[in-house]
Amino acid sequence: MPAGTARAEDPLGQAIFLSKLAETVLGASIRRQAVLENQQQILTSPFR
Repeated sequence: MPAGTARAEDPLGQAIFLSKLAETVLGASIRRQAVLENQQQILTSPFR
C-alpha cells in the first residue's frame, strides 16, 4: 500500500474491538478495586 493511502474502515469491527476493550478495562478496574478493598480490610481488621 503506498504511503498516505487510507485503509478501508471497518466500523463494525472497530465497534466490536472497542466494546471488548471497554469490557477488559472495566473488568481490570473491578478486580483492582476488589484487591484494594481486601487489602484495606486486612489492614483495618483487629488482631485476634
